Amino acid sequence: MKEKTREYIYFFMIPLLILFYAFILNNPKEIFEGVNKILNTSDILISDYFYISNLGATFFNAGIICLFNAYLIYIYDLKLNGLLIVSVLITLSFGFMGKNIYNIIPFYIGSYIYIKFIGREFKTVIPITMMSTTLAPIVSSLGVLGIIMGIFIGFIMPIITKHTLLYHGGYNLYNTGFAGGLFGIILYSIILSFGIKFDVNRSYNNIFYTSPFIFFLLLFSLMVIIGYLNDKNIFENMKSIHRHTGRLVTDFVQEEGFYASFFNMGIMGLVCLIFPMYFKVFNGPVICAILTVVSFGGFGKHLKNILPVMIGVIIMYYLTRTRVDETILLMTIFFSTTLAPIAGKYGWHLGIIAGIFHFSVATQIGAVHGGMNLYNNGLAAGIVSSIYVPIIEEIKGVINIVRTRKNNS
Repeated sequence: MKEKTREYIYFFMIPLLILFYAFILNNPKEIFEGVNKILNTSDILISDYFYISNLGATFFNAGIICLFNAYLIYIYDLKLNGLLIVSVLITLSFGFMGKNIYNIIPFYIGSYIYIKFIGREFKTVIPITMMSTTLAPIVSSLGVLGIIMGIFIGFIMPIITKHTLLYHGGYNLYNTGFAGGLFGIILYSIILSFGIKFDVNRSYNNIFYTSPFIFFLLLFSLMVIIGYLNDKNIFENMKSIHRHTGRLVTDFVQEEGFYASFFNMGIMGLVCLIFPMYFKVFNGPVICAILTVVSFGGFGKHLKNILPVMIGVIIMYYLTRTRVDETILLMTIFFSTTLAPIAGKYGWHLGIIAGIFHFSVATQIGAVHGGMNLYNNGLAAGIVSSIYVPIIEEIKGVINIVRTRKNNS
């Protein structure tokens, strides 16, 4: 068996296990009824599909979206890399909160029109197409107009993301969230001008769902075992992964291999599960946030660069006593790891400060796009990194000049 085929088998294992577990949680009739509820919700942040439908329907929705996207890269015969893995698994993540097979399709149509317009192959824009579904709630909320807007966004998102990367210099891993957030602000302002208003949602409960927790505990453990058994140099490769800053574009799959990345993903998932145990909340939005951390385990994130930022968020939460509930706190802790490259590049202490800044911005900024941008933390992190990193660089430059003068005197 070719190595490429084996890697795909392990990768397909994730959505297939998710789908299998859906039918353990609920019977087909309950799943069908639950999916129907999912397809008819607005999906404005924060929409927990556990709360809106049922556990089985949510797992089915997430699994089928992920399987669809995994099959898409498979039929185009693309070799798995970090970018493709994160692009597919991010659809799995938000299959628990905000994305469904109905509200993502217009973006794919828009991207397909875009590549026909510029004369390229669709496989060259598959990752950005999957990521562009950050604005999926627009499709769910505005009917036919939303579908048209989704197609338009799918068309222009590959153009926008090229330029937003320059703002933060690769220190915000959720670059599409930054691009989608900026465009979402413009779009929401236009919508408001016509008297249409979206209220940020609160369709969730602060509940600890034990059964899904056990499932993900087993899934992440399985990923660690698969990575360990298939990589003879796993510990050397993990050391190599931890030496990376994580700044875009850092592809662990291409550098250290698929199995080391799979191992890294599983380890981060297991560590992340500690936090909901402490705060006693494990629901759809929290699962979404944890899976997002896991999905970047082959593309920029590792324990060494995510933990300082997460600690910064927790410090700010206790310092300010901000009135956010456990769900929002946990989401912010996990999503804040988009700033992991700052800790990777400049050290744990500056990573903690990045987390402190991020908490304040991320918990306040959702209103400016009306909850339409699912990658809200990508927008917050884009703003933080665009301001914070230049300040760090300037201070470092001044310190180096002073040191040089002292050495020469």
